[in-house]
Amino acid sequence: GLLPILGSTLSGRFDVPTTGYDTLLSWMSPTSRSNSALERHYALSVTGATKVLWLGDPPGLPLTSWEISSGLAFGIASGGLPTGSSIWPSVHESAASSIVNAVLEAEQGSTVRLGSLLARNGIRYLIVPTSVAPQLLGTQNAAPAPAPQILLDALANQDDLHQLPSAGGALIFDNTAASPNVAATPSGLPNVLHLFGVLIEIAIWVVLARVGLRERRKRQTERRRLRTGLPVATPSDDLEPVLDEVNQ
Repeated sequence: GLLPILGSTLSGRFDVPTTGYDTLLSWMSPTSRSNSALERHYALSVTGATKVLWLGDPPGLPLTSWEISSGLAFGIASGGLPTGSSIWPSVHESAASSIVNAVLEAEQGSTVRLGSLLARNGIRYLIVPTSVAPQLLGTQNAAPAPAPQILLDALANQDDLHQLPSAGGALIFDNTAASPNVAATPSGLPNVLHLFGVLIEIAIWVVLARVGLRERRKRQTERRRLRTGLPVATPSDDLEPVLDEVNQ
């Protein structure tokens, strides 16, 4: 019975995984130096205030968590990855209640805008681990800690959650509703263009309304002249007095 224990002590790590999410998701650190273009793109949006929602089976979460339902919990890391301070509950009770309700709504099919609901609490990314540590093919195996299938189905149905390439078996979602690039670029140009387009549309409707009103008045005038027996003026009739004066 002692042989497995003795075997695990030979490396001095007692079978503790050698690679954690801090390595695989280093681009989520505000001070990261990401290598790939994709990682650099998303790393630009990570600041000390960036919030990441870890969601899944409690044993697979690398921080203190709040229970949502049996086999499902969540925790929030500020500034990207969990730190030593993550041993304490990551949000206040009121915020925790809001997040729990949002996740349950998604699981029940009551919303396809989970990202918008989570954005109210500043959630930028979602991570769903599938094991107690990252799974690295041929290098590191970890005990499975799968998230409930109802949660995975709900996340796949959301319009404002964009799934990124997985890391070590963990599912990663970008909350596009909280993305700073959705509302406007740093210069705010899309908002200006949108406003300009709205003004042009209003101007076109005003012109069309004035033309329509003018045509309506013209038809009403012609009908009144026909009823009273008066001749209907034509463009040539209107010009005859002017031409007579010029000829004189």
